[in-house]
Amino acid sequence: MQEEIAIVCSRATSPRAALKFTLQRVARLNGWAVGHAFLVVDDATGELAPTGIWHFEPGLDISDLVDATMKLRFAPGEGLVGRVAETREGMWFEDVTREPQWKQRGASDPELRAAIFFPIMTSDQLVGVMEFFADEVLPPDPRFEQTVRNVGIQLGHVILRKDLEKEIADLADAEQRRMGEVLHDSIGQQVTAIEIIMKTLHTRLERASRPEASAAADLVGHIRDTRHQVNALVKGLMPGEFDISKGLIDALQALCTRTSALFDVECEIGHDGPLTIADPTKGNHVYRIVREAMHNAVKHGQCSRIGVEARPLAEEGLITIQIHDNGRGLMAASSGDGGMGWRLMQHRANLIEGELDIAQNESGVTVTLTFPRVP
Repeated sequence: MQEEIAIVCSRATSPRAALKFTLQRVARLNGWAVGHAFLVVDDATGELAPTGIWHFEPGLDISDLVDATMKLRFAPGEGLVGRVAETREGMWFEDVTREPQWKQRGASDPELRAAIFFPIMTSDQLVGVMEFFADEVLPPDPRFEQTVRNVGIQLGHVILRKDLEKEIADLADAEQRRMGEVLHDSIGQQVTAIEIIMKTLHTRLERASRPEASAAADLVGHIRDTRHQVNALVKGLMPGEFDISKGLIDALQALCTRTSALFDVECEIGHDGPLTIADPTKGNHVYRIVREAMHNAVKHGQCSRIGVEARPLAEEGLITIQIHDNGRGLMAASSGDGGMGWRLMQHRANLIEGELDIAQNESGVTVTLTFPRVP
C-alpha cells in the first residue's frame, strides 16, 4: 500500500488530490469508516484547520461530525489533533467517545467509536494531521500504526513539493507583474512624452506650412501605435486589472482583442454565455494558460488565426477551454524557449486540478484545458 500511495501521490495534480486518495486508501485498508485531514495554515503558530476532504462509507451519516469539525482550528497542544501536532506522535483510542477532549470537539455521532490520529510531516516539519474513525471499538494494531506513520511522512513530502510548485508559479506571476510595472512606469511614460513632443512639433510645422509636417504626422501615428502596443503588453503582464472572477469570457475576449491588435492575427472567442470562477487565483492560472498558448501559437507556431472556445460541461462539473491555431505545429511551438512555456502551462493546470492536452493535426495545433468549476 505504501508504494501505491507514494506513486499515486507523486502524480497527483494537487495536495487535495493526494490527500483524498490517501484517506480513501488507508481507510479501506483496515475498514475505517471515516477519514479526514487537517493542514497547517499558519507556519508561525502551527495552527491547523480542517481541509473539508472526507472519506466515509456509503450510508453513514456523519453530518454532525462534519459540521462540528469545519468550525474548528487547533493550535499545537489543543484537543486531540493539537496533541498530535505538538508531540508529532500518533494516538490510538479504542473508544474516542470516552475522551474529554473529544467531547469538547462538539461532535455527538453515536456510530463512531475507535479513532486514530497521525501526523503528516517530513523529517523536520509538521504539515498536518490525519484522523480516522471506526464504528466499533478496536484495539491498537502496531503494524497498522507503523504503516500510517510511514504514509504520513510520504504525504508530507508530497504536499510540501506541491506547495513549492505553487510558490514557483507565484514567483513567475510576480516577475511578470514587475515587468509590467517597469514597462508602464519607464518605457510607457517615455513613449507618451515623445508622442506629446512630436504632436507639438507637428503643430508648429503645420502652422509654418513646412513640408516636413506630413512626415511629422506619420511619426505621431507610429508613436501612438507603439504606445498602444506597450499598453497591451502591460495589460497582458498584469491581468489583475481584469476582475476575472466576475467574468472569464470578458477577460478572454479582452485577451483576444489585445492579441489580435498586438500581433496582427485573427483571434475570436466562442462561448455559450457567461462563465465565472469564484477563486481569483484559479482564474489567474486559467488566464495565463490561455495567454501562454496563444503566445506560443503566434511567436513560435507563426499562425495567422486563433480560435478560443470556452464551454461548461455541466454534467461533469467542469469547464473546458480550447485554443485552436493554424500554425506550424508542436515542434515549432515548443522549441523556441526549450519547452519552458509548455512546462509552466502544465504546472498551472496541475495547481487547479486540471488536465492539459496538446494535439496536432493538418490544420494546426489544439490546446485543451479542462478543470473543475468548483475548487
